[in-house]
Amino acid sequence: MTMLGALLGMTVLFVLLTLVRAGMIVIGRDAKKAMALVAGAIGVVVAIKAPLLGLMGLIAAGLIWIWAVRPAPSVAAEDPADSAARALLGVAPGASAATILAAHREKIRAAHPDAGGSAAMAAALNAARDRLTARSGR
Repeated sequence: MTMLGALLGMTVLFVLLTLVRAGMIVIGRDAKKAMALVAGAIGVVVAIKAPLLGLMGLIAAGLIWIWAVRPAPSVAAEDPADSAARALLGVAPGASAATILAAHREKIRAAHPDAGGSAAMAAALNAARDRLTARSGR
């Protein structure tokens, strides 16, 4: 492998890592480990001709390996009660407090006991409003 080929390989790995980190390419843990091994092999080859550049390749391989074996971040599942409250009021996830309050006002007009609605529905709408506005950081 020539020095030019090794540099090209490191460049391709860098571009691939950049795309993976940006979320444009999704790869699994095994593929990340393979990338780390390839980066290490390139680093060793480059170290023979250019020790400083080879050392940088080996450091990059180590960082890729650490990135590959770290545990995946846990994604918090949405609380089913929040989902039900959003469906009851008809607002999207991440709605602002003003949007939640406007949706509540619209729904409560028809559901209020004085307007012919039921007390249970009005209570459910009020509870949904309170739950979602508390979550939106009001």
